[in-house]
Amino acid sequence: MGLNPSIVIPSYGLPMEGEELKQQLENLVNRVDSIAKPKSGRHLH
Repeated sequence: MGLNPSIVIPSYGLPMEGEELKQQLENLVNRVDSIAKPKSGRHLH
């Protein structure tokens, strides 16, 4: 992974750090198509 933040403080939601942050970012990277991309509508590929 190119970026390796030690803490994330979002504008909404709870801050995340440590092993939980690492695991959640890896999950997002590995599943971005099914998690973050809409199933229909207009979006960039």
